[in-house]
Amino acid sequence: MDQSQDFRRGFTLIELTIVVAIIGILAAVAIPNFQKFTAKARQTEAKNMLALIAAYEYDYKLRHGQFIACPADPADPKKAWDPNAAGWKELGFEPKGVHNYSYEVTVTEKSFKVQAVGNIDNDPDQDVWTLDGSNLELKNDKNDV
Repeated sequence: MDQSQDFRRGFTLIELTIVVAIIGILAAVAIPNFQKFTAKARQTEAKNMLALIAAYEYDYKLRHGQFIACPADPADPKKAWDPNAAGWKELGFEPKGVHNYSYEVTVTEKSFKVQAVGNIDNDPDQDVWTLDGSNLELKNDKNDV
């Protein structure tokens, strides 16, 4: 057998370093975009919950003749919903699990306003959504994304 024949049985250290560098560059570009998309997905919770709370408010008004105010719950959005919180219990609204937002209902003489406040991307700013019960207009008062 000829000893001068050079058999290559793996990658060199330089080749591996280049591959790792390329993967690092791709990750550095992709991660911020991924975080933005996950934060946008978390905003969907607020939109859906505000619409659901509005439906419960209208149902409550049909049964009792008026809307009902509900204080912010959960007080800490990273904790579970308090099923015995005043206002919410009477409304009959009791979602399960942990939420990214806290929700509050304020009532005027003829309508109501539901507000969702949460920190969905762990920075100092809050994301604030409002649903006006008189026209069911959903508005992002302060976008944290």
